Amino acid sequence: MYKIDKKISNLLILLIFVLFFSLGLSISNDYGMPLDQLEYRQQGFVILNYLGNIFFPDITKSFVDGREIVSITKYQESFPFSGVPLHSTLAFIEVLFDIHNKQEIYYFKYKLLFIFNFIGLVFFYFLLLERYKDRLISLSGVTILITSPRFFPEMFYNPNDMPFLTSIIIFFYFVRKFFVNS
Repeated sequence: MYKIDKKISNLLILLIFVLFFSLGLSISNDYGMPLDQLEYRQQGFVILNYLGNIFFPDITKSFVDGREIVSITKYQESFPFSGVPLHSTLAFIEVLFDIHNKQEIYYFKYKLLFIFNFIGLVFFYFLLLERYKDRLISLSGVTILITSPRFFPEMFYNPNDMPFLTSIIIFFYFVRKFFVNS
């Protein structure tokens, strides 16, 4: 059986990940805007406003200028919260980069979500590599995950389930490292 040199194998795997990353960034603007994106954005600003009023009230007043943001208690009466850390982080990044065009805001979020989920795929590859000690099996596992019709598009616009999955993958990677090394 023909064995590929380790350096060449690593370069091929790196090339595959770089190509997938480039493809993902290039097609991230091809997705429309699901209706719940508006709600997720609102949640992010409600939480950001709440935390800002506690820790940085003066700065918060200047950024809220012109935005209609309801109080957290009033918001909780109407809508269930979901994915709060990510929504508020994305809202903060939106304020930080001073993005006002709604279309740019959502496409920027799609790119950030894809990058975060892509990092999860890299961790998944290394988790499989740690477990099976075989690059082909590891790459096959990532490929199966990527080519899942449910998984791939959700990498761009699902700010709840996919970042949770990515966080679980990263968590398992470090837990495995911890137990193997101890």
